[in-house]
Amino acid sequence: MPNDESNDDNAGVSDAPLEGLVRDTFDALGLDEAMTQACERMGYTTPTDIQQRTIPLVLGNQDLIGQAKTGTGKTAAFALPLIQTLAGIKEGPAAIVMVPTRELAVQVAGEFVRIAQDVPGFKVVAVYGGASIGPQIDKLARGVAVVVGTPGRVMDLRRRGDLTLDHISTAVLDEADRMLDMGFIGDIEWILEKTPKRRTMLWSATMPDEIRALANRYMRDPVYIRVSADDDMTVESTEQIYLRVGRRNKIWALSRLLDEDKPDLTIVFCNTKVAVDMVARRLREVGYGVGELHGDLRQTKRERVLDKFRESQVRILVASDVAARGLDIEDTSLVVNYDIPEDPESYVHRIGRTSRMGRKGKAVTFVTIQEMHYLEAIERWANTSIELATLPEPAREDRVRYMVDYDELANRYGMVTVELDMGTDDGAKMLDVLELVRRQTRLPENLIGHIEIEAKKSTVEIDKGSAHGALLDLKRSRWGGRKIWVDIVEPDLTAEKESHEEIPSIYQMPSI
Repeated sequence: MPNDESNDDNAGVSDAPLEGLVRDTFDALGLDEAMTQACERMGYTTPTDIQQRTIPLVLGNQDLIGQAKTGTGKTAAFALPLIQTLAGIKEGPAAIVMVPTRELAVQVAGEFVRIAQDVPGFKVVAVYGGASIGPQIDKLARGVAVVVGTPGRVMDLRRRGDLTLDHISTAVLDEADRMLDMGFIGDIEWILEKTPKRRTMLWSATMPDEIRALANRYMRDPVYIRVSADDDMTVESTEQIYLRVGRRNKIWALSRLLDEDKPDLTIVFCNTKVAVDMVARRLREVGYGVGELHGDLRQTKRERVLDKFRESQVRILVASDVAARGLDIEDTSLVVNYDIPEDPESYVHRIGRTSRMGRKGKAVTFVTIQEMHYLEAIERWANTSIELATLPEPAREDRVRYMVDYDELANRYGMVTVELDMGTDDGAKMLDVLELVRRQTRLPENLIGHIEIEAKKSTVEIDKGSAHGALLDLKRSRWGGRKIWVDIVEPDLTAEKESHEEIPSIYQMPSI
């Protein structure tokens, strides 16, 4: 490879010279009037970085590898020039696009259809498992220019004789790293071997060794275009914050976010199907229009849900990670991790659903006190910083009632700190505070933790399971003839984040 990035890992791959390639209008990239008008109709005003660098190469029939983060406009980078070069073909299909999921197959095919809607006779079909094969066979029989599909369904159709690969001149591997993770590399190689007279385009967010080896075996002197590195995973234009929210107040926090931010479209990610159903149901109960997406839905229903979301008939989509890849909806401005993902890579895929095509987006992650280690793992893996934001104050007009969550008010030992306005200036000693708490709350000593006494105040730790009743009891207590003021001391969030990986020993447990 030319330039100082050359190394053995990139053998057989070359960097494209940027001078002379970068253009700031679509017609300057070599697109004809039909394609530039399509860009204008779809609201594409300026080519993105990856589009500027790759469209001239696709028009020039060049094998290429494009490494770019999600949301950079890579689908249009290969769809626009392919439609231009394949318009008017007599025998097809002439191009095949392989993708990892059925959602992405539907989405990429839809992008081709939208771009080519004014190109006479240009037909595209999406083929994927989990749906009836009959309608897909019928569309293939009527003739298509481009097939977009998952590797398994493509192989099935080829073996049945319903899909011919004899006229394929271009093969596109989209999200190649994801297909590698899902075990599709063997299927991809089988398909590529059935299409020997083709040029190949490979698109991937990262470039693991297996992908490089695939390129070396099946590509002819590919040009390597990289606009993001392997360690540059998160979206720069996405504002990333986290909120310390306990399980009992997640719906409250979500409703406040939706009402205050008023996002165009929002995707709320949960870790399980059960959580998706519960969150969607609760949001509907308080008046939001919601769609839900998870792996147990039939394909026809999944497509109806996504169509309603794309068309803004519903503005909130509650989804499991099955939808984290393959959703490309440009107006999504807010992503909420209702459940923090246990896998750091899932976090990157989730927040990539916002900040599409350079637009500003926001990603909010709800984190409980027990989940702080997941947050740190994400920051370390994705080489990013997720800032703590302050929860809004509960308000009378909130759609959802805020609840005091003692699980979140407790420290890592399960103790809630209560403050009383009695101290040494009032003549109180530590044993006086202990006796007051024991007498007023009737708690055994093993549920009462560390006590500190200062001049004007005292603090006492109480087991979180008993904290609610103890707080009510203490608010009725008196000292020196006056009523005592009592409140809860919230834990130091910064200290919790810095120390959550430490495992306390028995000698570190709090005591009076």
